[in-house]
Amino acid sequence: MTLISLTIFVLVSLLLLLVFEYTVPKWLRYFFKPLTLLLIIAIVWLAPRPISAHYRQFVIIGLGLSLIGDTFLLFPNRWFLQGLFSFLCAHICYIIAFTGDLGSDFSLLPIVILVLVAILFTGTAWRHLGSVRFPVIVYTILILVMVWVAAERYIQVGSPSSLFGLCGAVLFLISDGLLAINRFMRPFRVAQAVILTTYFTAQWLIALSVKG
Repeated sequence: MTLISLTIFVLVSLLLLLVFEYTVPKWLRYFFKPLTLLLIIAIVWLAPRPISAHYRQFVIIGLGLSLIGDTFLLFPNRWFLQGLFSFLCAHICYIIAFTGDLGSDFSLLPIVILVLVAILFTGTAWRHLGSVRFPVIVYTILILVMVWVAAERYIQVGSPSSLFGLCGAVLFLISDGLLAINRFMRPFRVAQAVILTTYFTAQWLIALSVKG
């Protein structure tokens, strides 16, 4: 099955997921959400000439952990922390993948930008987080580290793979930021549509980064 075919299946599955987020029968979202990520995992699994076995291995593990996290977050009022922990572990896997071909010279600009993002998010969200304040802040730090190493990889390597990885990491950060706003600060009507679209696009881009 070609990359184009799988991408079309991912798009169709995502569109159906979005439909059933807002219409009945809503139980179908429990089917299409994991299916969309399973199709993205298939892109990695079937990728011809991966940039390295190490890279593909950790991206697949990260996607698998994301699948577990997605399953937990189908029931966010009950399993939110378990979902958060699953995605935290997924980001660790992506960090390991992205650092595989990094050198020891790091750029200052991405660090400065991401520290400012961390300060802005913490200052804005702190009083809204309540009992989950500590795990959310730990998670935020880790996803910012993922974006940082993805940015460093692009700066140092400059390959299409590193660009896909960076774009995926940034979109993941945006998706999680919107999720935090919707859950803890100011819910908005189209939240699920925007969060799911940016989230699955992020995972799709990270999957594409496996191809050499």
